[in-house]
Amino acid sequence: MLTAALLSSYAAIDAAFWADVDSRVGAAATPRFRQYCANFRDAWAAEAAPDPAASALDDEVARPSLLDTGQFVARHAGAFPGLTARPFWDAREFPWLEPLVAAAPAMAAELASARGDAYDVAMAPGRAVDVFFEDGTSDTGTIDRRVESSCEDGTSDAGTIDGVDASTYDVRYADGEVERLDRSHVAPRGSAWLRKLRKRYPWPRALEATGFEHFSVARALASAEKGAFTATRAALRTCRDRAPAASRGGRFHQYGSPRFVGYSRHRPRSVLAAHSDLWNWCLTAHVPLQMPSTPRPGTRVDPPSLEAQAAVAPRHTRSGGAVAAMDRATYAEALWGEEGERVGSGAAGMIVAGEARPWTEPLVFDTSFVHSAYNDGDAPADYLHIDFYHPELTADERRALSIFQRCQGRWKKSRAALALAA
Repeated sequence: MLTAALLSSYAAIDAAFWADVDSRVGAAATPRFRQYCANFRDAWAAEAAPDPAASALDDEVARPSLLDTGQFVARHAGAFPGLTARPFWDAREFPWLEPLVAAAPAMAAELASARGDAYDVAMAPGRAVDVFFEDGTSDTGTIDRRVESSCEDGTSDAGTIDGVDASTYDVRYADGEVERLDRSHVAPRGSAWLRKLRKRYPWPRALEATGFEHFSVARALASAEKGAFTATRAALRTCRDRAPAASRGGRFHQYGSPRFVGYSRHRPRSVLAAHSDLWNWCLTAHVPLQMPSTPRPGTRVDPPSLEAQAAVAPRHTRSGGAVAAMDRATYAEALWGEEGERVGSGAAGMIVAGEARPWTEPLVFDTSFVHSAYNDGDAPADYLHIDFYHPELTADERRALSIFQRCQGRWKKSRAALALAA
């Protein structure tokens, strides 16, 4: 029951939040940022009026807003006014990406060496593998054998289909059980460095089930041996020197671009389910590192259903509401077609707002449009993932948004603590 004292407490928390924002943003509060805050206040006031203690208020993911541009954004704080909206951008508009593109072959070699899980070696019989199931759980085992496919003349082709590695493996578990698994669910164990990263910084289980791996480059380099990743470190330094920097208060990694750099991998025959990242004030760049050389025709692997993801993923790791009207089978069909043939012009790539583009060159796109990623190739697809502020944001606006997010985090913690106390 909402007592007068409880209502007063919620009002005090809200007032403290806005006072926190105002005091910390200060002179960085441009007219557009003030409009952004006003839109937030209005949307929050309308929704909170019936019940300021409602837990749904704090769930930005559950009911995002669909803008006229076709973007899905968090209903309170996802839309910054006055920004150009288009699914794909020309990578040449961002010259600070050039050092990363130029160093891509060297960075790919360093990453492959550190991972120690080259598929042509690591997927041989007797090698240790990790197994990822559709319900988000995982296990370990060893490759028992690659499955031979039957040819029309009655002979067998040892582990290949049309000259490409077969898509299934028999995996033997520690208790002796052998299970036949699709290739998208099996990954080499890799080096001690890779296993340490996976254990220390596990990615959401729902992503494991789709064949997707992702971890921070900063964490990866910090966990590496001294002297490793020299080309990668040099390219990142040059990128930072060229990237937009803040004109006032704050270091590069706080307010400049990029906001985040990560290593991403899609295992063979995998599809990342369609989703939105729910804010329009960031863009994403992908710099290809190592891509499959040969497309893999054949039966496609559908991504897990929304229901399967919801069962295993924490609420903040999925954008279920943004894709409720999007049939993921439609995306898979756009990739491989009804007959199982790949339509996209590359073995792996992105689909943004229904348009497929391969990772044959750097891609820059707006993740507030519904997007997906795919790899129907014969090997993993590795790329550098860079999140950065929308180029039309001023330095003051980048700083203000960064501060706003931190203040919002403290505000939500205060609301959660009050809800528990009540």
